[in-house]
Amino acid sequence: MRAASPASSLVAIAPVRVLDTRLPGLGGAISSATPRDLDVTGTIPTVAADGQTVTNALVVPDGATAIVANVTIVGPTTPGFVAVRPGSATGAPTTSNINATASGVIIPNAVTVEVPTAGADAGIIELWYQGTSATARTDLLVDIVGYYTAGAAGPKGDRGDPGPTGATGATGPAGPQGDPGPLLPLTDTQLGMLRWDLVLTATKTYPVGDQPFAMAFDGANVWVGNYAASSFSKILPSGRAVTIPVGGGAAGPYSMIFTGSDIKVGYDSSSFGTLNHTGTAGPTNAAYVTGPHTGIAFDGTDTWTTGGGPLVQRQPGGAATLYPAVCAGYGVVFDGTDLWVSCPAANNVTRVSTAGIVQNSVEVGAGPRGMAYTGRYLWVANFAGDTVSRVDTQTTAVTTFAVGDGPQAIAYDGSGVWVTNFNSNNVTHIRADGTQETIPVGTAPAGIVFDGRSVWVANSGSDTVTRIPVT
Repeated sequence: MRAASPASSLVAIAPVRVLDTRLPGLGGAISSATPRDLDVTGTIPTVAADGQTVTNALVVPDGATAIVANVTIVGPTTPGFVAVRPGSATGAPTTSNINATASGVIIPNAVTVEVPTAGADAGIIELWYQGTSATARTDLLVDIVGYYTAGAAGPKGDRGDPGPTGATGATGPAGPQGDPGPLLPLTDTQLGMLRWDLVLTATKTYPVGDQPFAMAFDGANVWVGNYAASSFSKILPSGRAVTIPVGGGAAGPYSMIFTGSDIKVGYDSSSFGTLNHTGTAGPTNAAYVTGPHTGIAFDGTDTWTTGGGPLVQRQPGGAATLYPAVCAGYGVVFDGTDLWVSCPAANNVTRVSTAGIVQNSVEVGAGPRGMAYTGRYLWVANFAGDTVSRVDTQTTAVTTFAVGDGPQAIAYDGSGVWVTNFNSNNVTHIRADGTQETIPVGTAPAGIVFDGRSVWVANSGSDTVTRIPVT
């Protein structure tokens, strides 16, 4: 049972639009079953009265306990619903705030949602759109009209005189025996459908192809890029893997990302391509990097890659733009406005605008590689330093966490982060409160992805993937 929120008082404000996914730089349309974190406290992007200009402004102060907003669904591609939840929420939502009974509709609704005040999700709410297909997308508008602040407790009153002790009453009759509780963690319908794959109580390991390295989740299935086998493994919810060969003359899938309609793949130094939902490897395009495609990101429209050469912007039609002024990067991630590139030689991460202009750099640990963005914080795996850096993207303050040997990649589960330790054959889970646990997996864990219920790890040295339930 969730504890009650502290007493708070409402502060009404003139409406301020803090999200319009139709505008450039605000994250793009939201994909079905793909949660979107939105920072609503402190200095955040806002939309001016002209409906086009985006500027940073203070709308809701840090420490606010909830916001009141008008949320509007705009043009969903399928019927579905929108849920607005605290940033600390986990798993799929069981309630909705807006229900769209048809595609293309525009429906607003007033929403009051709690805002976490501490931990990695402080100041963040989560937006969730659930369509009727894995490729469904919608635009959302969020207009804040007020917020709640914690009220101060009143003075303690005088203790009253104790009342007289009453007589002990007679013991009442025993009540009827209650219905037996469930014997299995499945509903009757799920049990009838033999959905044993839904029972996630322990870590499990599944075989895939030779040297699995890259991973992606498309809203329904987990995909694995098998580097040495030059193939993909599509892992069904049951854990069974279906093998799909690489097409178009490409080889060695090294990085993957889901774009809402297909999966973009960065291969070894020769190519870049597309994997569609039918499981057919698509055509490849020129690489423009000097080594493997070690990093890949999606900004809602374009795909960005890194790999020892320039940062490369790849448009949906295949055209590419090179930005050589950025470092010879390893990883790349999008924060809703800008891109962050990890620079192993300089031991820093560099913020780059979507126009390719370097904004600033922040020093982290030794040999930074994989990264994850959690709504305000950028988490960086420092491979050579055996640490993880948490970078506050607003203040650039850095907090360091010691992890295993050779941290390679990071995934965010909506609350904490998970780090693959390539050389110590385990995964470090850093919870929202900063505490940690270490979980053994296969040999040389590389890629990692979260599917809404479990974390999946690609064990490149043992040709397996490990599924870890998130509780």
